[in-house]
Amino acid sequence: MLLERQTQLEQLDGLMAEAASGRGHVVALVGEAGAGKSALVEAFIAGTANDARILRSACEDLSIPDPLGPLYDLAREAQWAMPRAIDARQGQRLPLFSDALDVFETRAQPTLLVIEDLHWADDATLDFVRFLGRRIANTHILLLLTARTDRSEGQMRVRRALGEIPAASIARIDVPLLSEAAVLSLANAAGRDGDAIYRATAGNAFFVTELLSAESETALPASVRDAVVARAERLSAGARSMLDAVSVFPRRADAWALQGLCGVASAGQLAECVSNGLLEDLGDAYAFRHEIARRAIETMLATSHRREFNQRALSALLENGGVATARLVHHAVEAHNLEAVRQFAPVAAREAPASARIATPPATTRSPCARPTPCRWTSAPDFTSSMPSNAI
Repeated sequence: MLLERQTQLEQLDGLMAEAASGRGHVVALVGEAGAGKSALVEAFIAGTANDARILRSACEDLSIPDPLGPLYDLAREAQWAMPRAIDARQGQRLPLFSDALDVFETRAQPTLLVIEDLHWADDATLDFVRFLGRRIANTHILLLLTARTDRSEGQMRVRRALGEIPAASIARIDVPLLSEAAVLSLANAAGRDGDAIYRATAGNAFFVTELLSAESETALPASVRDAVVARAERLSAGARSMLDAVSVFPRRADAWALQGLCGVASAGQLAECVSNGLLEDLGDAYAFRHEIARRAIETMLATSHRREFNQRALSALLENGGVATARLVHHAVEAHNLEAVRQFAPVAAREAPASARIATPPATTRSPCARPTPCRWTSAPDFTSSMPSNAI
């Protein structure tokens, strides 16, 4: 079920209608990884299949980019012998691109060219996008691109390439995260806890879909773990270690705590994590964009590393007098630091009732889209329940 995408589909339908009348466009669908760009492309193609010639391609995340890989895909679908064309043009790009334009342009029906994941494009492919974008206005072609909105080097290259296309010939369509209402609707249809799924995913369509298919809302699907870890592995060694460190902080990690945890190099490492779309810079703190992504990274930590990071986090937090005791207890428990648990747990237990006496409104007056209200603790919480039995 595709929710909250009708506006985008109507925009695409309008651009396709213009292409059919000889006013071609480049259109870029932009959104974070997992926002649902590919699902939107599939839905649009399904509604256009009978009215246009559709040629599809995608860029690949290769260690050594394949020059013009998407153009080879498009040529194959158009049954154009591109290798022979390259030989005939002696490898010169502009004549080759001109040949491609002749192949893709047809007045019999509009042509939809799709290039997905443009943030992984090689320079030659970006040159082709520029070339076609500068000449597309008087054609029957709609060039549909998808790209991420992070601040990676690949995305910056995409922005530069699209910025060189005449403004009248290009449209950018945002693919936002799903709203809380949409997630609740999908969850209700599947008989699942929509509040829990929205808290974990913040509306990321890929994460929502995978959690709805999982055994429970608290389970971490292997598909999610693998997708998150694959993105994390592209970081430098220092930034990857920083991401591990941030993962042991529930909700957010204070910038000063991370500097105490990881040293002066932390600023550059954090910037790399942010630019790759894995963390958000909150000004005075950093957080994973999605709780489920934090869990994916944290669960991949070896037990010894998880304990070490939590012990270092505890030490960093202890240097600041304004930290809530419950946060200290959390890291002490995760670090298996029994002495610190014994020291701080009673204090946290005494503080808990004062901070948690918030009544839950009656079910009949609570909005179905409202965030869950913190529950009242009727007794002091048992902070030692997750400690090994032989350590208590």
